[in-house]
Amino acid sequence: MSARSLAPTRGHLIVITMISLGVFWALSGIPWLFNLPLNEKFVTSFSNLGVFAAFIVMASWAYLNYQFSSRRVTRIISLLSIIANSMAIGIRIIDLQNNPAKYYGLVKKEGKWVPITHPVAGILIMAGIFTLLLSLFLVNQELKKLPTYVYSDRVRRINDVAFWLLVLAYTLNFVSLVIPNQSPLLIETFSLASRALILSSLSLYFVELLQNPIFITSVGSNGQCLVKDGIVGWGLVTFGKMGPQFSHISRRWQEKLQLNQRIIVMNASALLIAAGLGDNFREYEYIIPFQGINSKIVSVCYSFRHYDPNCDDARFENKIPVVFSLFIPLHLMRMVSHILRVEKVISKYRRQYVTLEALSRDLVLEKMAIDILNAIL
Repeated sequence: MSARSLAPTRGHLIVITMISLGVFWALSGIPWLFNLPLNEKFVTSFSNLGVFAAFIVMASWAYLNYQFSSRRVTRIISLLSIIANSMAIGIRIIDLQNNPAKYYGLVKKEGKWVPITHPVAGILIMAGIFTLLLSLFLVNQELKKLPTYVYSDRVRRINDVAFWLLVLAYTLNFVSLVIPNQSPLLIETFSLASRALILSSLSLYFVELLQNPIFITSVGSNGQCLVKDGIVGWGLVTFGKMGPQFSHISRRWQEKLQLNQRIIVMNASALLIAAGLGDNFREYEYIIPFQGINSKIVSVCYSFRHYDPNCDDARFENKIPVVFSLFIPLHLMRMVSHILRVEKVISKYRRQYVTLEALSRDLVLEKMAIDILNAIL
């Protein structure tokens, strides 16, 4: 395995950062929950940093939901969660000037640390949590509509378990906030359980995220995994002796979708006819749906003529009509914003591989597909 393949992607760095902040938040509660004999300033400072870490994780999580979703309602709710958690951070910053804490923090009563929550702070915290959970639920429902070859049943199950663990954790956290201060043991128990469940949920969620093509694409990671895993396919259509045909097609993608020969032939004809035949053939980018299957897939195509010394059709003058296409799940298409870059990438490969035989190799076409995907996202 090359060193490059071992390098962390942007998605890995996001996940590692958020899990690290979550772990720090969980650890920040140990000194006051167990009433450790430590310096009071250290306990309150450590707890304050943990609170900031928790709010940052929630705001970041809401931002990921905002990036994920293509639905207006989900994006609005995610934005509200970001605002609520940001305001909660602001209140906590203001409260740093108060000793003891006035809005949200720790106070020492009868030798024990007790968390206090002002109604204003409580409303903002609950608003941030509720909108985060709601946006997560809506995103999960949206993801479940994806075909299984994009979003596997195993990943769906991980997602469901993580979500309900998080609901239970925040329920316990809410209960710990409203329990009277006269019951410190209950507060400690519910707080510890909440922190353990949130860490478990975070771990499961981020295992799911790193296997989630929507997340991988939304954070701008390399498109190689989408092509290698068969989530995005590719194909090269040529005008052969039997008419339009796929001379090469992504085998992994074809196997995942279980495409039969009839569907392949039908789409080869559709892709080439859309580019025009004979004198009407044009070199340009175009988008058409992939036909004959239940999954919603969009074909992002570029048609061109390429030199083929073996061509025996006098009409083509050794320059055979060719269409190269990427097959992209519809849900990912909203992230495609640079369609005109397709020509630039293909032109580079046409100069490097001057004959159709040289260009028409699986490794070359797969690399071209990855380069095009990275260019247009």
